[in-house]
Amino acid sequence: MHRDGGTGFLGQVFGKKKLRIYSPDQSEYLYPKKAYNIAQPCWVDIVEPTEETFPNYAQAKPIEVILLPGEMLIQPTGWFHSVYALDPVMSVSYFVIDEAFRPTALEGV
Repeated sequence: MHRDGGTGFLGQVFGKKKLRIYSPDQSEYLYPKKAYNIAQPCWVDIVEPTEETFPNYAQAKPIEVILLPGEMLIQPTGWFHSVYALDPVMSVSYFVIDEAFRPTALEGV
């Protein structure tokens, strides 16, 4: 799981994708890494989170979306997400980089 340094546009051509999305105010539950470049990864393993290692993750509130062929998801800068292919898929993505997405700009988010 990570968040990108720009607004993302994800268009689904064929197959289905499941997305788990978290707003920026969920960061205390997702254990984002302090150092990053364009994308900020998280330490928490959302597939098999361990309560001992990531005790706050249980409080995170995701939004789950199934993206179908012909649909597009627009994800604002700073939103955390993970993506899973539910079928053989083809997707197209595009990012508009946000210059404000820097480690100092996200302090306290």
